[in-house]
Amino acid sequence: MKRVYDKLKSTWLGSMLFRPMESLYTHLSRDLFFHIMVVAVIPSMLMGIGGYYQFKKMEEQRHKDQLEWQMRYTQKSVDNFLEEHMAALRLLFESYDIEQFDDQKKLQRIFAKLKRQFPSFIDLGLVNSTGFLDTYAGPYKLKGKDVSDEQWFREILVRGYLISNVFVREQIPQVLMAVKSPLSDKGEFWVVRATINAEDLDKIVGAMNFEPKDDTFIISKRGFLQSASRFYGNILSRHNLPINPTAQNIIFTQWENVQNEEATVAYTSILNKDWVLVFVQ
Repeated sequence: MKRVYDKLKSTWLGSMLFRPMESLYTHLSRDLFFHIMVVAVIPSMLMGIGGYYQFKKMEEQRHKDQLEWQMRYTQKSVDNFLEEHMAALRLLFESYDIEQFDDQKKLQRIFAKLKRQFPSFIDLGLVNSTGFLDTYAGPYKLKGKDVSDEQWFREILVRGYLISNVFVREQIPQVLMAVKSPLSDKGEFWVVRATINAEDLDKIVGAMNFEPKDDTFIISKRGFLQSASRFYGNILSRHNLPINPTAQNIIFTQWENVQNEEATVAYTSILNKDWVLVFVQ
């Protein structure tokens, strides 16, 4: 009998049956705690971790969707701004005879009406087929100027209309717009040209900068800033930013910003001009 007792006592069941009550209670409590951890706590922790990453992913997607909407809105606003002013210049060209544009006093009156409707216009002028600015209305002394060697004039001979890149005259960033008439029977043509204040483009683009480190700007395909930037320089500064200048969709990427921090970047093309809208956060 003693052998059976000793053998039973040496087993796991025997150790449970013949140990002191306090020791048995401690062992059962430990086992119960372990099973509770396995069955309840650990799955809850795993679910919490999974929920956190799922929530983080949803927040990132929500932020991306919001940024995409803001990019589309700003892209459309810039396109509309350029399109409306170009359409106004074309309508002006179709509404008046060349003789009226070629009369200095009449041109002044035409420009006054135009500027009342579109305050962004800075000046207006008529260029003849030899490249001379016959008449001019605006704040600069440009009447009689020869523009035949300027890039925009050479381009309009081929294209018939033009929206230039930004240039600076007397510390004011400007965009030149021009429309060319068909050839006359004498082989002559006329060009109506006007400039608009590019600072108004800055206001449209800058509206995307909600946070102190947000930086929204326009850059040309050759890398020259067409609007002011918070961190990448003034207008006409040049940068070799890693972007695809022909992207029609909104491209999201990451790069190291000027503060040597990893930044979220979104960019897309401006439809009415060979510019790229860039947002860095």
